[in-house]
Amino acid sequence: MRTVNDGTVPAGLTTPPLFCHCMRKSAYTLEDSLMRQLIKAAKALSDETRLKILNLLLERECCVCEVMAILDISQTRASRNLGILESAGLLKMRKVGLWALYSIDPAMSQPTAELVAAIGRSLAKDEAAQSDRQLLRTTEPRVACCAACPPLVASGAGTGKENVD
Repeated sequence: MRTVNDGTVPAGLTTPPLFCHCMRKSAYTLEDSLMRQLIKAAKALSDETRLKILNLLLERECCVCEVMAILDISQTRASRNLGILESAGLLKMRKVGLWALYSIDPAMSQPTAELVAAIGRSLAKDEAAQSDRQLLRTTEPRVACCAACPPLVASGAGTGKENVD
C-alpha cells in the first residue's frame, strides 16, 4: 500500500483514511479561539473546590484567607485553585500590600461570562453554596488584618466580632 501524500485514496480503499492530513483543517485556531477559552474555563470549573471558590467570588471580592477560612482549606490549596481560575480567565487578582484579592474578571469573554452566570444560577439553588455565601455576607471584608485574623470557622464565626489582635 502506498502512503497518502497527494490526497489520493490508497489502493484497496474507497474513501480516504479518517485522519488523512490532506483533509480540510478546522475553522478553529488553537491560540485564542473562543472554543479554546471555553475549554479552558470548563476545565477550570471541573473541580468542586474551584466551584466553591467561584461561588464565594460571585458574592464579592475575597482575599485568600477568607477563602481558606470559609471553605476550611489550606492556604496552598486556596492559592493553587485561585491561580487556576485566574489563568483560565475567570478571575482577576489585585495586590494590596502582601495580600492578594480576587474577584470575577469583568473582562472575560461573553460566552465565558454566560457560563459563569449559568453556574451562579445553579449554585443559587444549592443549600451548601448558599450557606457559604451567607457566611461571607455576614463577615467584614478583610484586607490589612489577614495575617492576624482567626479562622471564620472558629466560635463566633460570621458574627463580624472576631478578635483581631
